[in-house]
Amino acid sequence: MKPILILLSLTLIFGCSSSNNIIESQTKKAETPNIYHCQVIHKQFQSKGGKMISISELYLRCSVQDYFIKICESNYTKAELMKYVNTGISAEIEIRDGLWDNCSSNLAEVQSRTGSYIIIKSIKE
Repeated sequence: MKPILILLSLTLIFGCSSSNNIIESQTKKAETPNIYHCQVIHKQFQSKGGKMISISELYLRCSVQDYFIKICESNYTKAELMKYVNTGISAEIEIRDGLWDNCSSNLAEVQSRTGSYIIIKSIKE
């Protein structure tokens, strides 16, 4: 009976100490900025119906994923980002999910593309 109590006590002690490490690890991770090394690229605009239009948009190519850059929520204008097209950058970004084309609070008037997109907070030179 005593070995079972000792084993149970040790399990509780070590179980509690490891959960504290997990919480500390998650807190530290949240404090560090999301800096990614990616490439700014142009893509031709494609409507919901699949039609290609002569307007090009900026995307951030990170590894194998291309993310739409939502300019109106980013800290950079399209003109500022154009100088980085087809070059690698290190940027602090935030990945969000929502409407791509809507930059106003009136959701009734916009039929927008939806999904994951990126906002660029800062570019590390």
